[in-house]
Amino acid sequence: MFGSVSEWFIKTIAGINPHPEAVGFDRIIIKPQIVGDLTWAKASYSSIRGLIVSDWKVDGKKFKLKVEISVNTTARIFIPAKERKSIFESGKPVHKNTDVKFVEIMDGVPVFDVGSGCYSFVSNM
Repeated sequence: MFGSVSEWFIKTIAGINPHPEAVGFDRIIIKPQIVGDLTWAKASYSSIRGLIVSDWKVDGKKFKLKVEISVNTTARIFIPAKERKSIFESGKPVHKNTDVKFVEIMDGVPVFDVGSGCYSFVSNM
């Protein structure tokens, strides 16, 4: 599948990529790209370690991202947000969620590390 329009969609728009230091998708990067008038995207990738899902939507000034990270993997997630304080995961501020670890601000985008599981992020853009 990689090497086609599907590859571009999964890697760029949905933002599902292996971490540069990954071995068999044990570390994942989720970095969705909002382009043009596109207001949503949903994609999944069946890696050797299991299913990875990136499902995002722009709703007014809110960015909503649902991700599924396969078992025995970790992910670095980039959340477009006006500021870090405006990001929530499963209805709780990310800074109060022990499963979501802040890493840094990269190119103006807050970056977080998570373990395997399902996450639902909402941020103000």
